[in-house]
Amino acid sequence: MHKIVLIDDSTFNIKVLTSILGNNYHIYSAYSGQEGLDLVQEVLPSLVLVDIIMPGLDGFQVIAQLKLNEKTRDIPVIFLTGLSDTDSEEQGFALGAVDYITKPFSPNIVKARVKTHTELYEYRRIVEHIAQLDGLTGLPNRQHYERRVRELWSLAVQEETLFSMALVSVDFFKEYREKYGYTYGDDIIQSVGMISQTMLRKSRDFCARYGGEEFILLFPDTDKDSAAAIAEAIRSAVEGLQIPHATSACSSVVTVSIGGATIAPNGENDFEEFMDTVDSMLYEAKEQGANQVVWAEVR
Repeated sequence: MHKIVLIDDSTFNIKVLTSILGNNYHIYSAYSGQEGLDLVQEVLPSLVLVDIIMPGLDGFQVIAQLKLNEKTRDIPVIFLTGLSDTDSEEQGFALGAVDYITKPFSPNIVKARVKTHTELYEYRRIVEHIAQLDGLTGLPNRQHYERRVRELWSLAVQEETLFSMALVSVDFFKEYREKYGYTYGDDIIQSVGMISQTMLRKSRDFCARYGGEEFILLFPDTDKDSAAAIAEAIRSAVEGLQIPHATSACSSVVTVSIGGATIAPNGENDFEEFMDTVDSMLYEAKEQGANQVVWAEVR
C-alpha cells in the first residue's frame, strides 16, 4: 500500500482527505510545513499533498526544500489550494509540483489524481531500478556502481571508518570464450557474479558488474584482513566449481584473480588514486600467475 503525507494546518482538511484516501493508502499527517518536511524525510512516501497557504513555511517553501534534498526530490507533490489565479499555478509547477487539487475537495477528483501520480511514481521507480541492473547477471551495473561508490566513500569520510574495494576478473576469459563460445562465456559471467554477490556479509556491502568479465566489490567499514578473506572465499569458490578451461595458462579450470585495497579516507585522499591502487593490485595478481588475491593497505 502506498504511503501519502498530508501537510495542512487545517484539521478539517486533514480529516476530509483521510476519509477519502484512508482505505487505499497509508496516510501520515503534518500540521505545519516544518513538521511535514521532517515527516516526508522519515516516511519517504509515494506522494505528498501540501496546502499552499500555511503559517510558517508555506507550500511553495515546502516543495522548494523537498527538491533540495536528494532523498525527497523525486517524490511527487500535489498542491492543495483554494486559489484560482494562474500565477500561483505557474509558481507551483515551476517549483516541481505535479498537480493541483482545489478546495472544496471532490472525492472522485482527489482519488483519480492521487491514483494517477502514485502509479506513475511506482512505474518510474521500477524503470529506474531496471535501468541500474546488468542485463546478463541481474546485478547492479556500472552506472549504479558509479553512484553508490561516491555515497559510500563520502559516508566513510564522515564516519571516519575504513573503506575496502576489490576488482574480480575471470582469468583468460577471452581464450575461454574463443574455445567454448559466447553462451558458455555468459554462463561463467553469471556464475562468478552470483558467487561474488552471495559472499557479501554486511548490508552495505555492494557488488556490481564492472564491465566484461570484471566485477567490483565495495566493503564499507571493513578492514583489510576481513575484506581480503571475502575475496579469497570468492576465488576459492569459483575454482571449486571445477569448470574445465583447457586454454587457461594458470589452471585446468576456470579461475579468477582479485585485486583489492583498504583505506581510511579522510577527505584529503583522492578516490581516483585509490581506484588506481585497486586496479594495480589486480594487475599484480594477473602478472604473478593469476588465480590469486593481492591486497594493499593505503596509509
